[in-house]
Amino acid sequence: MIVPRGDNANGARAKCTSPVSVPVSAPLVRLYSDYMHTEYGALDSDYVFVNLWSAPVGRPLRYQAVVKLVGRLRARTGIEFSAHMLRHSRATELIRGGVAIEIVSSC
Repeated sequence: MIVPRGDNANGARAKCTSPVSVPVSAPLVRLYSDYMHTEYGALDSDYVFVNLWSAPVGRPLRYQAVVKLVGRLRARTGIEFSAHMLRHSRATELIRGGVAIEIVSSC
C-alpha cells in the first residue's frame, strides 16, 4: 500500500493523494518479510526502501540513496531500468487492464 504522508522522514512525497494498493503476491510478501527478519532481526519499519547500514537504521532511504541502489542493481543484473520506469510500467499495466486513464493519472 502506498500511503501519502506529509511527515516522511526522508522528505519524499507520494505522487498520489489517497492510499493506493499495489498488488503483491502473498508468497513475495513472506519472502521479503523472512529475508528482512533473517538479515536484520527485529527491525521495525513500514518502508520498502529502508536504510539498513547507518543511523538512522530503519528509516526510509533518501532519493539519492535509491538512485545509487538502482545503479548497483543495474550493474549487477545487466537490466537497464530506473525507479521512475517502475512507476510508468505500473501505470501501463493498469491502463491495459481497463482502468480509466483518469483514475490512473490521479495517482
